[in-house]
Amino acid sequence: MIGHKVVGKGLRGLAKYVLGKPGVQRLPVGTLAGKTPAALSQEVAWLRAARRDLSKPVLHRTLSLAPGESLTVEQWSWVAVNYMKQMGYGSVPWFSAVHEDSGCQHLHICALSIDPTRQDRFGRPARVADSNDFARSARIIQMIERKLGLRSGAMTPGEAARLPWRQPPSRHVQRLARTGEPSEKIVLQARIDAALQLAVDFDDFKAHLELAGIELREHRKTDRLSGLSFGLGGYRAKGSQLGRRYAAASILNELEQRHEQRNTLGVESGATSSDAAIRGCEGNAAGQECDGVAQWDSGLAHDPE
Repeated sequence: MIGHKVVGKGLRGLAKYVLGKPGVQRLPVGTLAGKTPAALSQEVAWLRAARRDLSKPVLHRTLSLAPGESLTVEQWSWVAVNYMKQMGYGSVPWFSAVHEDSGCQHLHICALSIDPTRQDRFGRPARVADSNDFARSARIIQMIERKLGLRSGAMTPGEAARLPWRQPPSRHVQRLARTGEPSEKIVLQARIDAALQLAVDFDDFKAHLELAGIELREHRKTDRLSGLSFGLGGYRAKGSQLGRRYAAASILNELEQRHEQRNTLGVESGATSSDAAIRGCEGNAAGQECDGVAQWDSGLAHDPE
């Protein structure tokens, strides 16, 4: 399950979008009773008037299942109530609905982030604090996934930071579910991974990128490689935007480790240029084997693995 958050100005426009979708299922939970966008907007008008200082008090949360998964109305209702309660929005005005128009079931929660049951220091209805809500949301979604046996999708910032790649935004995941086409970012990451797997050194890595249709730009400071950026078609991204694995230092380090492993394997197998000379590569029966050793030492041959 993947969560997404947007804040906005007006509840009526959001309600018109959410309730106007074909096949929408309004859930029988929430604190708002209005049946139409106009009625819902009127229901919270007094609260909006009490907090005119808040430019974007409307909260729109979406929780999307993985393709092929589905929940009943009762299960979605449980998800909505528990999510809002644990996020601290249990007492705010809100309603929810389920869509299936993008190839996967997803929940829309529409709320006003103003709590009429609490007051701030000026005596006004209190705004619900949203500090660190990304991490809190991820932990709550992980609990929901475990409870309902759903595929894991949510990650806290700490968990995401330990990945060698960056997770695609939820809009990219939804596009894949809707159209079956991966985003440019996912395609770019996959082609870089393939080039890195085949390369024996940095020059070879650049050659494989070119064969894959990827434009590479090197950023240097005083002749030292400080960064990389990659382009595929009209899409361009810095290595750091794709994930730690694609940063210049990580790529150089991986190529260096592979080079050291290759040298170690060469020593253990006795496949060195001096050994080849001792065995008499010049004009004897060694033939192709000796040619392979020479290519290995010159860096022209690919890793046999």
